[in-house]
Amino acid sequence: MQCKHWDITQEIEMQREMQRERDAERDAERERDAERDAEREIGVDITWTLHGTTSREDITWTLHGTTSREDITWILHGTTSREDITWTLHGTTSREDITWTLHGTASREDITWTLHGTTSREDITWTLHGTASREDITWTLHGTASREDITWTLHGTTSREDITWTLHEQK
Repeated sequence: MQCKHWDITQEIEMQREMQRERDAERDAERERDAERDAEREIGVDITWTLHGTTSREDITWTLHGTTSREDITWILHGTTSREDITWTLHGTTSREDITWTLHGTASREDITWTLHGTTSREDITWTLHGTASREDITWTLHGTASREDITWTLHGTTSREDITWTLHEQK
C-alpha cells in the first residue's frame, strides 16, 4: 500500500511539473506576441529620397545594420551608367523579409533615388560598405526611424570625387 501511495504522489508531482512547463511556454508565447504587436504599433511607413552624384562605374554595395534586437544584412546590386536603374535591397529580420527599392537615373548629372519601405524599429544605425573602382569606401548612415523628421547622411569618396549623399524623409 505504501509503495502505491508513493507512486501516485510521484505521478501527481510529474503531472504538476509538466503543467508548469506548459504554462511557462504559453506565457513566453504570449510575451512574444505582445512584443510583436508593440512593434507593429511603432512601425511607420516612410519614404526616403537619396540625392547625390555618381560616376559611370559598376558597384555592388552591402549594407549591414543592427536594430535594437535584430541583426539585418541588406544587399544592394546595380550598375551606374546613363540608363535608368532600379536598385533592390533585400533584408531579413528574425521575423519577416523586407524589400526596399531605390529608383533613379544614373548619368553625369545629379541623381535622385527614392527608397520605399516600412520600418518596425526606432533606433537604427546602418553602415554601408562598398568598393568604387580601385578604392574601398565605407558609408555610414546614422539616425532614428520614428515619426519625427530624419536626415541620413552618407559620406564617402569615389575614384574621382568626394560625394555626400543625404536622405530626407518625405511626408
